[in-house]
Amino acid sequence: MGFLVLGLIALVMMDNCYSTAKSALGVPQRSVSLLTDEERCYNFSIGDPYKKEFYSPGYPAKYPAKADCILTLKADYGQIIRVDFRDHFDIEPHKDCDYDYLEIRDGAHGYSPVLARYCGPNYPPVITSSESHIWMRFRSDDTIEYAGFRAVYQFLPDISHKRPYQGACSFEMSGLDGSFGSKDIPDEILNYTISYGVPLDCTWVITVDRSQKIQLSFPQYGLAKPNECDMNFIEIFGEKTDLQHRIRQFCGSVIEVVVSKTNVLHLRFFAEASAMKKSSFNALFTAVTPYRELEGDAKCLPSEFDCEDAVCIDLSLRCNGRVNCRFRYDEDNCKVEVKKPMSSSSIVIILTVFCLTLFGMCFSCIYNCVRKLKADHHDYQTRRSRSREDRLDVLDATPPRLTGPQKRLLSSKGGASNGAVSIVEGSDEVFQHRSRVPTSTSRSLSSPVDHPHHTIVGLERHVSVKDDDIDDDRGDIDEEDDDDDEEEGEEESSDEETVEMVDHACQTRESLFNNEPIRPSIPPRLPTGPPPPSSSFKAEKRIEIAPKVASSRSSASSKSGPDLVVLQ
Repeated sequence: MGFLVLGLIALVMMDNCYSTAKSALGVPQRSVSLLTDEERCYNFSIGDPYKKEFYSPGYPAKYPAKADCILTLKADYGQIIRVDFRDHFDIEPHKDCDYDYLEIRDGAHGYSPVLARYCGPNYPPVITSSESHIWMRFRSDDTIEYAGFRAVYQFLPDISHKRPYQGACSFEMSGLDGSFGSKDIPDEILNYTISYGVPLDCTWVITVDRSQKIQLSFPQYGLAKPNECDMNFIEIFGEKTDLQHRIRQFCGSVIEVVVSKTNVLHLRFFAEASAMKKSSFNALFTAVTPYRELEGDAKCLPSEFDCEDAVCIDLSLRCNGRVNCRFRYDEDNCKVEVKKPMSSSSIVIILTVFCLTLFGMCFSCIYNCVRKLKADHHDYQTRRSRSREDRLDVLDATPPRLTGPQKRLLSSKGGASNGAVSIVEGSDEVFQHRSRVPTSTSRSLSSPVDHPHHTIVGLERHVSVKDDDIDDDRGDIDEEDDDDDEEEGEEESSDEETVEMVDHACQTRESLFNNEPIRPSIPPRLPTGPPPPSSSFKAEKRIEIAPKVASSRSSASSKSGPDLVVLQ
């Protein structure tokens, strides 16, 4: 009887000791089957930070079934982590450790490089990290539990550390929607990656309301080295960043829309230094709510918009300029115009271009006007020169006309009634007037030509004409064609007898340079001595015509020297 009492006392004491040990490890004193996942994993995920120890779930008892616990050890920058297993190590054995196992990764995430996976009764070797993080995971199936393990860790200085400290490339986002991408990575991290040749490894953590899920789309996506998944890729995880919770991995040239299973989503962007510059992406996340069973046929609340792909989005996301529905229904029939304000630099550029264009148009207009005026002036001068030449040619071919006083003097004396040619007595020169006879080269003074209607009958009378009358002849020569026509009308209306004029033989420039000897016509000898004062009149006048400008049409008719015109 006494032995039974002692046995009961020993059992009670052992139970108290076990309960005390469990309380010391922070495990609540309840049945293991009633504990939550956090409580079941407390010994492993938290352990004893003061002693720097961690244990298998339920330690010192056997670990429970269906356990899935994660531990991340973090040291200060410039330190490494060393893990040593002590006392005992016992996990369900398997050649590939597929049932129960302890997985250790060299890094801070479940996608970090795997160091080893352990199971069975053998102690693992001392584990040393390459940097300041170690990620571990303990997992058990639903059958056969073992005693587990106990491990200690310590932080040691990294004697091989040579790179300066660079913070983690990590971002957190939340809300109804949001845009993010490689453009959000700071330049310091990009320069650090290029300078030290380390890979670019950035993570975005997106969190929405618990009743919602996350839809992730990619308006822009491109990798420098497609289909080389060890060089550049995008990985999408759920709540945890281990391979078991990985949703998709994209390392090719095509990417798809992804919907998470919970309200938490991780996106990892990895690129080696050689592929970092040409690898980029832009993503858009949207908080979506799956269809619910509501009254009638409605699947979405009145405050939501139906994307017609089994999800609803908040009504405020409609017509916001971003495609939140997979089939773009939220942006259909939208009349919202997004006007971007014009920057000051754009205004300056527009004004500069406008001023330059206006100046060019004004300069071109002025230049064309000046050029037109010069061309018109040149044409006017050319036409004026040609008109003068033509008028001089007409004057050369037209027989001289006698003025009114000359006609009256001649008619009063009867010298012109018989059509005779008079002889003008000058100082020492004697000219015989004869009719114009056209030749192939010029008008010649070499010999007299008899006109069929005019004959030289001798000396009639010499008429003396005043200088002012001769000046009238010069004015008559320079008059316009209209004055000539008017004067012809006056001559037709005059009652005086029309004097028949004989073309005078004028000496031209061509005759001056003619090599043929000039044989002047010898007029009848005049009686010596002075003529009777009552019946002798003498008239002489020398008229010089200015030389004409050379014409391209008739170079033979231009004169460079004065012509001598003798009027009767």
